[in-house]
Amino acid sequence: MLGYKHIEAVLRVALFEYKDPYESTHVYEVLIMYTDIQEKILRLPDVQMKTGIARSTIYGLMAKGKFPKAIPLTSRSVGWLESEVNEWIVTRRFLLSE
Repeated sequence: MLGYKHIEAVLRVALFEYKDPYESTHVYEVLIMYTDIQEKILRLPDVQMKTGIARSTIYGLMAKGKFPKAIPLTSRSVGWLESEVNEWIVTRRFLLSE
């Protein structure tokens, strides 16, 4: 499994090439290829706890394409892949550190 330093290096390359990591599926492909993540689905309270942001902000960012899309679980519930939420957190930390 990659450490944060390796993931940051991949993101640096992606940002250099694509300017916005969310515009490129290449970033996701590279991270998936080099990481060993067991997929877990997070419900909204877990996503809020992990990210520290409110429900309305999560849905607002999703609408703008700046947060991972929720996946439908049933006709009335959604969840997020933990790996995508973790990637968003690492990306945010990287972007804010520059």
